[in-house]
Amino acid sequence: DYFNWGADLSYNPYLFPVDSGSTATYWNLSYQGIARANSAIPIIAKMRTDGVINDSLANFLTGQAYFLRGVFYYYLACTFGGVPLELKTVTDNGLHPRSTQDSVFMSVASDMTTAASLLPWPEDLQPSDIGRATKGAALGYLGAAQMWLKQYSDAVTTFNQVIPHYQLISKYMDIH
Repeated sequence: DYFNWGADLSYNPYLFPVDSGSTATYWNLSYQGIARANSAIPIIAKMRTDGVINDSLANFLTGQAYFLRGVFYYYLACTFGGVPLELKTVTDNGLHPRSTQDSVFMSVASDMTTAASLLPWPEDLQPSDIGRATKGAALGYLGAAQMWLKQYSDAVTTFNQVIPHYQLISKYMDIH
């Protein structure tokens, strides 16, 4: 039931023109985010090795990078199905073949598993880090990717890890 005040009638019946500016922007910004995450991962590893940052900060930053890359791929796969997977810093023209949707969701699952192993639960975040990715958020996306992959029992196990750390707000209006 989305009409954007009458301006974007293509959203309601899910008929998006391939030459839509918003589609191109979404694609380009997603791959820009993926490229930044891919660049960050080896830089953070080098900074850890060189003693510039400690293990705790390196784990936190690496977890954030894997989480963000996974999020970008999650939404690309939901929107377009299979897309090109770029899992390292691209040093060529970047024109790589399309991967299957399942391959993309397997990559999301891998990234979210790595992120969850490196990130804290929300209750363990420092006040200055509230709003950043957490183990719970990574596990939530992992479970969603497992659902797409029809790994339902794995998804239930994953979601059950999240439940003790979150609760529903009893009155919806309290969100605002």
